[in-house]
Amino acid sequence: MLASDIMTRTLVTVTATTSVPEAATLLASRGFTALPVVDDDRALIGLLTEIDILRDRFPHDPASTAPMRAASRRPPRGSLPQRSAG
Repeated sequence: MLASDIMTRTLVTVTATTSVPEAATLLASRGFTALPVVDDDRALIGLLTEIDILRDRFPHDPASTAPMRAASRRPPRGSLPQRSAG
C-alpha cells in the first residue's frame, strides 16, 4: 500500500492569517489532526496541528523543559508489593 492509496485528495488548507479559532473549528468539524498552511500561491509553508493549538492555550511550564531526573529504584509510597509468580 502507498500513501497515495489512502491520502486525502481534496485539500483543506489554512493561510498564515487564518485565526486560531477558525483553524480549530476546521480541525474539529473535519476530524483532522493537522492542516497544511499555504501562502498566497498555495505553496506549503507549514503545518498546523492540534498540539500547536493546545500548546498555545496554556502558559509555558518551565518544568516541561527541565532535564529528567534519574528514576528511583524504590517503589512509590503506597504502592503494593510485587508478588512472585508461582
